[in-house]
Amino acid sequence: MSKKQSATADKKDTSGTDFSKAPINAGLSDEQKIGLYRTMIRVRRFEERSLRAYQAKKIGGFLHLYIGQEAVAIGCCSLMGKNDHIITAYRDHGHAIGVGMEMNPLMAELYGKVTGCSKGKGGSMHFFDPSRNYWGGHGIVGGQIPLGAGLAYGVKYKGLKGAAMAFMGDGAVNQGAVHEAYNLAALWNLPVIYVIENNGYSMGTSQSRSSAGSLAKRAEGYNMNWAECDGSNIYEVRETMDRLLNLAREQKVDLSTIAILPLAEQYLTFIASMRKLRLEVAGDYLVMAAWLAYLKSRLLLPELPSEEPSPVEMADALRFQLLRLEAMQKASQQIQALPQLNVDFFMRGSPEEMKVEEKPIYFLPLYDLLTALGAPQRRRKPENYNVTPSRLYSLEESALHLRRILGIMPSWSSLVSFLPTIEGEGLEVRSAIASTFAATLELVKNGELELRQDGSFAPIYLRRREQSAEKSDT
Repeated sequence: MSKKQSATADKKDTSGTDFSKAPINAGLSDEQKIGLYRTMIRVRRFEERSLRAYQAKKIGGFLHLYIGQEAVAIGCCSLMGKNDHIITAYRDHGHAIGVGMEMNPLMAELYGKVTGCSKGKGGSMHFFDPSRNYWGGHGIVGGQIPLGAGLAYGVKYKGLKGAAMAFMGDGAVNQGAVHEAYNLAALWNLPVIYVIENNGYSMGTSQSRSSAGSLAKRAEGYNMNWAECDGSNIYEVRETMDRLLNLAREQKVDLSTIAILPLAEQYLTFIASMRKLRLEVAGDYLVMAAWLAYLKSRLLLPELPSEEPSPVEMADALRFQLLRLEAMQKASQQIQALPQLNVDFFMRGSPEEMKVEEKPIYFLPLYDLLTALGAPQRRRKPENYNVTPSRLYSLEESALHLRRILGIMPSWSSLVSFLPTIEGEGLEVRSAIASTFAATLELVKNGELELRQDGSFAPIYLRRREQSAEKSDT
């Protein structure tokens, strides 16, 4: 959490610390440092010009200026990554410029023009640019803090490596919604940083008359990490926010909040499990556990006047040692991948052993394969199969049966009536139906019968042909 220089009495004195030499600031080029200063000047000039227009009654609504707090917004925005998000209260001009929004649409928004960043409908308190992960200013005191928790929840739900920074003034810390957001953020371990921009007077009420104790220290009630810094020193803001952002993005906790005994038990359990798989991995983690335990002990023990490095410097040294260990491991793997003596190449004059590999080849002719397949069958006891002959009606029998019956049929008669009388529904009955139908077609072909069917799948009718009848009479 970031604060201005009007911090409470329990703030740690850092006036003698040169934060420009912190790792996050030491790597800044001259052009980048000038860029940070130029952006803060742009915020100051934008606010001064807005005040003139507001006093001239060219800007309607409210106007909450950010003069004096430029280092907080610009320092935090300069650390934003691809998956980081920002949301703030109604004092939002500095954050909008800090994320890279153009000043013309911002000024147009103040004048209520449609070319403004919110189409002229938001005014001073509602600058938005979702393309830059800037989710605006909000006019309700503390109303943006639960939304900041929601942004962090979205980052965590999608599995992204990022964090949400939710800004508020010192007048919002007593709102119920703020503490509800604290509770959910701690309960769900959300990657969110709540930044209190403490100007000491909210919108006009002194902090000493409205809030008790340290505002940042209230995070301890929710088991959250917290820090204070001078909000007018951009280097200190960047150093503090860089540490908190790394903790949030990596979903890690501050070492100073962890008891030494659970830390040691956790690493011993992990090393015991990894020893069964890879001894070198267990050794690496053992070294890391020893360093963390030592750093923890340095935090617990009182500081004594000595020439030993500070815990921050030792943490940097640990990071360097781990990077060097990783480089050594990569070099070892590359060396192992090189051709080895007496394995991939041999010294001149030394005998080279021939490796003999035996690969069996099986050959089986087709005759032997069929013989082996039939051997089990030959060993079985022979069985006799008796086939019972079936009574089937032939075509000749059916034709003779039809000629005999047609002589007594006076007119059209159904084909079913010509079937022989057979009991049951077996093969004999089916053969009688098939042979009778085939005999009918044969007699029709010979001109002895006439056949009629009134429709598809309708009954078939037969009668004796008249010419056949006349020839038989003569």
